Amino acid sequence: MIKKILLASVLLVAGLSILFLSVVMPEIRKYAGNNPSLWEPDIAQLEANTTMLNKHHERVLFVGSSSIRLWRTLANDMSPLPIIQHGFGGATINDVVHFSDRLINAFNPLAVVIFAGTNDITPRKVRPATEMLAAYQQLVNNIRQDLPSAPIIFIAITPSPIRWSVWPHASETNRLLSDFINSQENLYLIDTSPELLGSDGKPDESFYRLDGLHLSTKGYAIWAKLVKAELLRHIQT
Repeated sequence: MIKKILLASVLLVAGLSILFLSVVMPEIRKYAGNNPSLWEPDIAQLEANTTMLNKHHERVLFVGSSSIRLWRTLANDMSPLPIIQHGFGGATINDVVHFSDRLINAFNPLAVVIFAGTNDITPRKVRPATEMLAAYQQLVNNIRQDLPSAPIIFIAITPSPIRWSVWPHASETNRLLSDFINSQENLYLIDTSPELLGSDGKPDESFYRLDGLHLSTKGYAIWAKLVKAELLRHIQT
């Protein structure tokens, strides 16, 4: 019995090690490397998947980091609006800017919903708010080259338990982005933080997965309510 337990433990550790080396480490290298080209396989796969959709143009296109990728109920949540889901791993705002032509403009979307920037502001490293604003502005400029009047909706950086220590930096970035958006046409911002914070002013952990970063089903329900309402205000179906 003891031998079987030891063998099972060894196999479990080995399996977790393989998983870490084959799945987690590549994502860490992408995130830490500040090299958008590392995402090329992921981007190519997203392009291929979307091209296979029936009438893949004139949809609402969601783009950004893992919070977009992990939104499993997105299509149902936005129904009857048809969607494209272009979320990829630990993407930073620069990654989204780099691939904007391929992931956004190429599909001529009816509207664009963006969630990016949360991976630029972490306890390990904080990108200055002014640099973040410049990147957001570049992204808008890129999109406007081909989509001059399409509604562009940003989801503001969300508070999360694991990154609560850097929330003041994220809040400042959100403020600068809001000021910029208010000066533009067909550009909008959804601030979900009032819905995600508890009565103590801190993130309500029921809205997040066990990792303290990504949204739970309950958290996505809040996003769905706010995002769909905003879309219906600005697009004609």
